[in-house]
Amino acid sequence: MRALVFLIPFFLFSVTVTHAQSSKTDSLKKALRVAKNDTATVGLINILTYKIYMTDEKEKNEIGMYIDSAIRVAERTNYAEGNIKARFIAGNVFKNYGQTQKAEKYLLGALPYCKQTNNPSDYFKINHTLGSCFDEEGNYKLASEYFFIALGYAEKGSNKSQMANAYGGLGNLYASQGDFIKAISYQRKALTYRTQLNDKMRMSFSYVNLGNAYKNINKFDSAQYYYNKALAIQTSEKNTVGQAYSYTGIGNVYLKKGLPLASIDYFKRAYALMTISDDAEVRSMLLNAMGENYLQLNDLNTALDFLKKAEAFNLKSNRLPELKESYLNLAKVYRTKKDFEKAYDYFQKYSEIKDTLLNADVGKKISSLEYNYQIEQDKKITQLENEKIQFKHEAEVKKQRLIIWAGFVILIIVSLFSIFIFRQYKAKKAANLIINSQKTEIEKQHSELEEKQKEIVDSIKYAKRIQQTLMPSEKYIEKNLKSFKKS
Repeated sequence: MRALVFLIPFFLFSVTVTHAQSSKTDSLKKALRVAKNDTATVGLINILTYKIYMTDEKEKNEIGMYIDSAIRVAERTNYAEGNIKARFIAGNVFKNYGQTQKAEKYLLGALPYCKQTNNPSDYFKINHTLGSCFDEEGNYKLASEYFFIALGYAEKGSNKSQMANAYGGLGNLYASQGDFIKAISYQRKALTYRTQLNDKMRMSFSYVNLGNAYKNINKFDSAQYYYNKALAIQTSEKNTVGQAYSYTGIGNVYLKKGLPLASIDYFKRAYALMTISDDAEVRSMLLNAMGENYLQLNDLNTALDFLKKAEAFNLKSNRLPELKESYLNLAKVYRTKKDFEKAYDYFQKYSEIKDTLLNADVGKKISSLEYNYQIEQDKKITQLENEKIQFKHEAEVKKQRLIIWAGFVILIIVSLFSIFIFRQYKAKKAANLIINSQKTEIEKQHSELEEKQKEIVDSIKYAKRIQQTLMPSEKYIEKNLKSFKKS
């Protein structure tokens, strides 16, 4: 499933465009006729390339022309982003056509432009696709280098989708080397990220790759479980290439179980889907698988026909791992046909490629890269831990400073409040002294007033007594009045 990771944007785009424009590529071509040679033109050509790749069988031979045109305009306008995209499209298209060396040329040409954009996502896409190209050719040394570089950029950009793709690519690389336990480990890492992102289609890729790994360690129930999970998603999403991978995987399980009648049914389903697909990987796998299947059915001529097609296709597309399998099965067919000379010839070819692919230096190279990568990861973890400790220490220091300043501020506030209270107390005390003094004065004046009032009352009483003494009594007046009346 190396190629399918990059087919998703093509697939989604084609669905959108097919519904939006019934005229397919015609409207884009009309727009290009009146377009200026600017950045927008590069975008139009890139979209047209996508569309032709996904929907227009007749014009697929012209894809290279459109890609080169986009690159020329991008270079004239110094449009680095458009140049990278055009080369990225070229890399994936030609890789999926089985023209990996042509794909590598475009992709390597994109790296200088990545330096201009300095975008981790651009670096990832180019390096990861290069890793896939070299992996398909069996150049595991270069494949491992580019995959680990890609993983570094994915982590730098904190892009979970790209990290999943990087882990998936490394899982495929270890599977190619025959280290299926490590392949399963990396594929599970990829699946974890894709599950978090709820990326159903890419989850199906992880399921297929896990199925392949379990199949190769003869855990057939686990393999079939993952193939079926993948097939369910691919069927619901109507992804014919993905279905072809899953059917091929299930067929290989039955083939390894020694059930060729059951496996051929699944291979035929995959073959029917393969005829409408340009995917080089599934074509190569399936031609080999059908050849081996018919060999088990003892239909030697049909087996030879499929294996010869597989040999020619793998030679043309420089797919050494699949070519190795073609040579081995051809050797078996000719040995069964008792053509020992050809059988020996093909077995020699098989041995040469096997020795090349399983070179001990390759394993050391991958292990060294993984070791260096792990050291870098450990350094990052240690650095993060140190930064956490430093941050915690600085936080504690800040907290202590804050407490000290808070205490100082509280002390100032308490001091100011105490001074204010003391001043209020002194002012109140002074006011009380004045009030007491005034009260004493008032009481003194009141006492003096009472004394004078008493003296006045006494004088009045004394005068009244004198007056009463001097004035005649009422009886005397009454007696005189009576005497006066008589007279």
